Amino acid sequence: MKLIVKARAPSRVDFAGGTLDIPSFARNEGGVTLNCAVAKYGHVKIYGKNVDSTIINSLDYNCKVSIKSKRIVYDGKLDLLKAALKRANFFENVEIVTKHDMPPHSRLGTSSSIGVAFLAAIAQFRNEKINKIKIADLATELETEELKMRNGPQDQYASALGGINFLKFNGKSVKVKKVKVKQDIISKLEKNLLLCYVGQAQVSGDMNGRIVGKYLRGNEKITNALRNIKEITVDMQKQLIKGNTEEFAYLLNEERLNREKLDEDIASGLKKFINVGLKNGAVAAKILGAGGGGTILFYAADNQLSKLTNVLRNINGRVYNFKFDFEGVKTWRV
Repeated sequence: MKLIVKARAPSRVDFAGGTLDIPSFARNEGGVTLNCAVAKYGHVKIYGKNVDSTIINSLDYNCKVSIKSKRIVYDGKLDLLKAALKRANFFENVEIVTKHDMPPHSRLGTSSSIGVAFLAAIAQFRNEKINKIKIADLATELETEELKMRNGPQDQYASALGGINFLKFNGKSVKVKKVKVKQDIISKLEKNLLLCYVGQAQVSGDMNGRIVGKYLRGNEKITNALRNIKEITVDMQKQLIKGNTEEFAYLLNEERLNREKLDEDIASGLKKFINVGLKNGAVAAKILGAGGGGTILFYAADNQLSKLTNVLRNINGRVYNFKFDFEGVKTWRV
């Protein structure tokens, strides 16, 4: 096989407002999310191969499918990537191999990261100009329109654009504000933050569906928690710009406490790690994505990162360093 194109897209970490991009809330009240891209990448490679079909090979799921016609069937096997082929009308005789740095269902938007890199790789294969906003929008449509998932677009925008983003949602409209943070604050955040993976989470669309249903039925507890998260998100981006890391850490905790009110399964599998972390060097813990497993973002007190790391590993947490990605999706022709 001859390698023709490579692409990579970073993962998403939602500092605050991760559920507020769901269209029903965004349409009714205006959603906001503060997120960033981190250097945990989804990788896509396109190989030229003497085959009579389009082959998708996911190394994460140890699954390979062969597409021999434009009549795509969604059967639970790499459906997101099949949807990408359909939407991009890409049916070349090639093999497309995907692999992510993080485990599947880690609540870092890994599937969206792969989706963004997949679409960018196709564009590069065709020698098309890479438009990151269009790729983010198309990657979102794969989930919400093709696969009818109850997800918003924040993951795709983080992966496509990189950096720290304050996103505003109004229905399907997305406005992006790049949050400018001083370099010394960036360095401090990278020094004090860590990611702890605790095990695979359930599908976020199911949990989002329950939250949306309760919100649309006027559940007061859910509605108040969502509105509190919105206020926290707005305040958090202001504190980041000011360089107030103590208030940033405080708001991470406040976001988590309100997020736990949205669904009883959000903190499932996470409470032990959060409690141990907060007693052993962490000043804040943030449930990432929809929760229910996956990854926790910890903010360590100064000079406590090593202690926190060791303690989390002792209870079988998989600890990863935190590093921003400011480039977003990238492609190379080999």
